[in-house]
Amino acid sequence: NAVPKTINKVYVFAHGQELLSKEKKIKKSLNRASYIICSSNYTSSLIDKLRITNTKKIVIPPTYSLEKSSKKKTKSRKDSKTVSLLTICRLEKRKGILPVLRCLSNLNKNNLLEPFQWNICGEGLQFKEINENIKKLNLTDQVFLIGKINNNLKQKFLESSDVFVMPSYKVNESIEGFGISYIEAAAFRIPSIAGLDGGVTDAVIDSKTGWCVDPLNQDQLANVLKDAINNKDLRQKYGLHAEKQFLQSFLGEKVFRKFMDTISI
Repeated sequence: NAVPKTINKVYVFAHGQELLSKEKKIKKSLNRASYIICSSNYTSSLIDKLRITNTKKIVIPPTYSLEKSSKKKTKSRKDSKTVSLLTICRLEKRKGILPVLRCLSNLNKNNLLEPFQWNICGEGLQFKEINENIKKLNLTDQVFLIGKINNNLKQKFLESSDVFVMPSYKVNESIEGFGISYIEAAAFRIPSIAGLDGGVTDAVIDSKTGWCVDPLNQDQLANVLKDAINNKDLRQKYGLHAEKQFLQSFLGEKVFRKFMDTISI
C-alpha cells in the first residue's frame, strides 16, 4: 500500500502465515504485484485460494544465505554410540517439542531406544515449560535445554549431530511457512524429523530426507523416533539424500539465481 502508484513493477515475497489472518487486505494489495514469490508450494496454494488476477507467481525457497558446508562430521561423532538429536528454533508450542519429550519418556521406560542425547537450542515463551517437563519426565540426563546460541556454537552443534528434530504443527493461525532450519541441517548431512502442516514438506521429503509425522499422534511419533534413533543405516541414508537435495534445490547461489531471473523478466 505504501508503494507509489507510479511504480509499475512490484515484487512481493509471500511466506505463508500472514495469508491466514488478513485475507481481504492482502488480496487487495497483491492485485498490484507484478510477481508473487512464494516460499513454498503450501504458500502458493494459499495464493491460489485468494484468486489474484493478472499476477504471476513462482515458488522460490527462502534459502538465499545458505552455503555449502565446508566441514564434515567430526570423527568423534562418527564413532560415538550415543545418537545426538538437535533442535534449533524459537521455543513455542507449534514446534512440537513437548510431544517429543513425552514420547521419548515413554519409550525410555520400556527400554525401546538406543542411547541418545538431545540438545534443544533457542529462546521463547515455552522455555520454562520445556525445562519443567524435562525434569518431570526424568530426562535430565539425556535432554539439555541450551538456550540462545551464537553462530559458532550453532555450527558446532550441526557438525556433531545425527538427527534434527522439529515436528511442527499448526496452532490456531500459527504455522511453519517453510522451515529453513531443516535445510541448514541438510547442508550438514543431517536428516530431519518434521511435521505435516504448512510448507515443511517442501523442506523435508518423507522417507527420503527424513520423517514427516503428526507429533500429536504418539504412536506415529514413537515409530519415527525409534527409526531415527535405533536405525543408523537409515539415518545415514536419509542424511545423504538430504545433503543431495540441499545441493540441488536449496543452495543459496542457485535460489538467488532463480530470484534474479524472475525479477529480470
